[in-house]
Amino acid sequence: MRWFSSGAHGRQFLLVDIGSASVGAAGVVVLHDGRAVVSFSEREPITVAVALEPKHFFSATLHALRALIARVLKESRAESAVAARVHVFLHAPWIVSKTRSVRADFPEPTVLSESSLASVVHEAEKGIAENFRAAHREVAEAVCVVEKKITEYRVNGYEVASAVGQKAETLELTLLESFAPETASRHFTATLHALSGAPVEWHGAAAACAGALMGLAHEQGDALTVSFGGEATEVCIARRGVLHEIVSLPLGIHTLARAAVEAGAAHSVSAAEALLRAPSLASLADARRAGVAAARAAAAERFRRAVMGLLAPKIKVGFAPPRGVLLADAKDAPFYERAFCATAPRAKELSLPVCAVRGADAFAPAVQFFRSASPDTFLAGEAAFVALYEEGRKL
Repeated sequence: MRWFSSGAHGRQFLLVDIGSASVGAAGVVVLHDGRAVVSFSEREPITVAVALEPKHFFSATLHALRALIARVLKESRAESAVAARVHVFLHAPWIVSKTRSVRADFPEPTVLSESSLASVVHEAEKGIAENFRAAHREVAEAVCVVEKKITEYRVNGYEVASAVGQKAETLELTLLESFAPETASRHFTATLHALSGAPVEWHGAAAACAGALMGLAHEQGDALTVSFGGEATEVCIARRGVLHEIVSLPLGIHTLARAAVEAGAAHSVSAAEALLRAPSLASLADARRAGVAAARAAAAERFRRAVMGLLAPKIKVGFAPPRGVLLADAKDAPFYERAFCATAPRAKELSLPVCAVRGADAFAPAVQFFRSASPDTFLAGEAAFVALYEEGRKL
């Protein structure tokens, strides 16, 4: 049995991670002391196309998700039935997450209730879906809200864990909302239905990993978390311990590999990816090595400039996080290390005192992988998030 016996050690959850390079699944047991134990983990790659075409990409992702679920069901059918909840995490381009500051002023001191909070949120949401569609037509013609969370409360200017029951003249809150293409959400939901009959909750993966890192470190200051993917990269900016902005770049290891093929450094996208990841080019013939080295340097510089172009305006207005965590799959870490952390000047330019690409170890010791479960960067971050999230749900 790959899961612990039901209820013996803690609450059990299923995690599904839908990215732009692969899809993953994990069984997670949240122990009574708040730690998360990953009892099994699985990954299924998404077939990489020579050119990124939305319909093909969606079809390939759905195919990978079905194959993943079939494998999980084959090995853990009985155990999956005991999951209390299925948490689904979406990476860009399947999701766009936005945070907004909301303020309400009351004519006289008012004791806040669940209904009054709901009323404030409802008023703030008027027109947001229409505005989102107008600004993000490239995402999809039809979008739906898959996630809605309040990440910060301030009552009368003071931060509080919960606003319910507080007497307020002013209420400020930070609202995180995530949107997904309606077609993708519908098909993913139908596919996931075979996995478990447990309730399903949706989350933005990058925001969840960033939130887990901040929660585990009890951070109250600025922080930067970058999540690298196959077709997109997501940058999470936290100010004063609150997730302030999530920005996605349409750039990933697959994108750079296609550019390397176009430059003649490789004959296929998969071969180009292997060259970008390789720790050394010593095995290549001299004549070929120079061309490949130039393509790798160009890819690293393109990536670094894209991220720095996004961060530069933030840094100019005072964003100087004491730490930055760059999250990537273990196999991609060598490329990102060269791109961002190979030289001191680059680390200094990023305004990061410690510049390192991290994997599943970024979430240790709060997350442990049990027996044969393979350490997985994003499933580890999502497991840490679920442990914190479910603990908050109990309070």
